[in-house]
Amino acid sequence: MEKDKNLLDVVKSSLKVLEDDISFLRNFDVSLPSEISNFLERMNSRYASAIEKIVREDESGYSDLEDILVSVNETRLQQYQKAAKSMLRMTRKELKSAFWFRDQFSLSQRIDDIEKRILEIDSSLTSKEPTGIEKSINLYRDQINALGGIQNSFQWERRRSRLGISLKVLLWSIPILIGIWISGKFDNSTIVAFIGIIFLSAALSYLTVGIKRFEWIVDKFNAMLAFIIAIVIALITSENFFEKLQETLVKRNFVVVIPTIDKSVSSEDKIV
Repeated sequence: MEKDKNLLDVVKSSLKVLEDDISFLRNFDVSLPSEISNFLERMNSRYASAIEKIVREDESGYSDLEDILVSVNETRLQQYQKAAKSMLRMTRKELKSAFWFRDQFSLSQRIDDIEKRILEIDSSLTSKEPTGIEKSINLYRDQINALGGIQNSFQWERRRSRLGISLKVLLWSIPILIGIWISGKFDNSTIVAFIGIIFLSAALSYLTVGIKRFEWIVDKFNAMLAFIIAIVIALITSENFFEKLQETLVKRNFVVVIPTIDKSVSSEDKIV
């Protein structure tokens, strides 16, 4: 009877641990499928049914408890394994897309080390005993915590980059602004407009740098963005080039003659 009571307590405890595991994994932004929540509901329902059988002195209730315990342990292990690998992929992708991170090489090495440890845990999954499963779960949990630490460094780096890049935009614009003012070729309204553009650029960099959505856009459409920027630069350059070319030709008294075809010439006329 004492053994049966212990089995009840063990199964009840395992269901509570599964619920805590779901909360733990979601704290790290690991998207868990809805099936895991449905699985927990089914196991709780089966647990209640097993207790009813035991109350009616139906011995199959104890077999149901053992099946529940096995299913819960295997599911917990599978979810930790999937969560560790999912978070590994997400962290690596985030590091690559965030091109303004200073410590990419060091963080990349840390991610590689975590990946090796995850593969080692995968290869050691041989024991089906609860103690062996729990040991593997704890190892996966350690790797998830390590990846969570890297994610925290991402957040700090984002805050640093947002402020740092905005300040750089302002500081790098000061020499340009001084040069424009010293040249004396621009009136006050143009200088004020330029100052407004500087502050607008700093504000835009603060609002976009470090934002995951902006990183996603850059990662997905980097080739398209580069193509658009190249076209804009080419148009600006070509416009300035032709304007300067026209001014140069006028200064040197060049006359550009565009040949035309005289439509009055018939096909019988001879060209001399």
